[in-house]
Amino acid sequence: MNSHSVRLRHEHIDTLSGVEAEQRTPNDTVRNEIFDCLVKKIDGVSENIGLHVNKYIAHSATPES
Repeated sequence: MNSHSVRLRHEHIDTLSGVEAEQRTPNDTVRNEIFDCLVKKIDGVSENIGLHVNKYIAHSATPES
């Protein structure tokens, strides 16, 4: 890994943890808000998957489906 990649990785972690580079510590973690946002996005798209599976795969209502 080159020095540019390492710096970029640190910048990404700083953004995810909400910490300025000057305040960075080895104990920095990703903010809970980031995970909350990801869970909402996953929930939103997975709801459609469940409907599709129920209608077309698990419980076919018609021969076409």
